[in-house]
Amino acid sequence: MAVYQKYHILSLTHYGSCNFVEISYNNMAKKIFSKEFLDTPSRQRTIFTFSAFVLFIFAFALLLNYAIFPMMIHAGKEVTVPALVGKNVKKASAELQELGLNIQEVREVFSDKAAEGIVLNQNPLPNSVVKEGRRLYLMVSKGKEGGA
Repeated sequence: MAVYQKYHILSLTHYGSCNFVEISYNNMAKKIFSKEFLDTPSRQRTIFTFSAFVLFIFAFALLLNYAIFPMMIHAGKEVTVPALVGKNVKKASAELQELGLNIQEVREVFSDKAAEGIVLNQNPLPNSVVKEGRRLYLMVSKGKEGGA
């Protein structure tokens, strides 16, 4: 028993009007791949246009991948992050501004080992290579708990 399926396909004509066309599955492949169908000038134009469009998309993807993205990623001067642990937060901030780096967040914590205003930790770590304008996170001492 042969399977006979019918499909209703929306067909756009050359003038912009829409028609629903009923095509049987069995005959569809024969019609689409027949020499008479492919040899018509409008079909050749369609195939050429589609091929050109696919080639354009592929070329654009290559351009993005190998030319534009690398320029965006590698743009900017590289800077080595200085060692800030043990320094006063104001001096550390001035040093970072000189290098073109910024402080994103300063978290203050109590510490028995460091005086108030001393940098306890930093991220990114010292000697890391980062882009100019990068933001750093600092953990700064509030001094001993209880103010003594």
